[in-house]
Amino acid sequence: MSFSPSQSHASGVGARVARPAYAVLVLTSVHHVYGALLYRTPWRYHAVFVSLVAAALMAAGLALARTRPTAFAGRIGWWLFVVTTVAIPLGMIGAFEGAYNHVFKNLAYFGGVSPATLARLFPPPTYELPNDLWFELTGILQVAPAALATWRLVGPFRGRRSESTSIPAVDRRRRRLDG
Repeated sequence: MSFSPSQSHASGVGARVARPAYAVLVLTSVHHVYGALLYRTPWRYHAVFVSLVAAALMAAGLALARTRPTAFAGRIGWWLFVVTTVAIPLGMIGAFEGAYNHVFKNLAYFGGVSPATLARLFPPPTYELPNDLWFELTGILQVAPAALATWRLVGPFRGRRSESTSIPAVDRRRRRLDG
């Protein structure tokens, strides 16, 4: 069974995934602008550009999927939305930037990992060890909307089960309970 916009209801599923994914992009922009100003590292502004491009690609893909859900163009639009969402707000930002760069870094730092190991895992000047609550908090918070978007994106797959993956004994019990 393919996962095309006509089956996924691009308007419903797409919007439910897009809202938290856009929240990730806004949050990472605020986080990186604040970090650029705080640490005098103007290269952090690149995150705003990446976020704008990702948001534009996601919006274009979702619009195409909504307006032409059964056409080839609609399927291309849906997959543009899905691939962009998975790659940037969920993967690059949620998993890498939020989870690794902030959650794991804070756990390691406050968990007592040696300074040498921290420097190897989080080399300066790309990384800053925790020294600003707002910077770390906005970095960690990127994980929450990314996790929500991920949950909503995989939602249509969670309920599906093929005959080859079902467990006969469980199926028989369900039929007895249902019937």
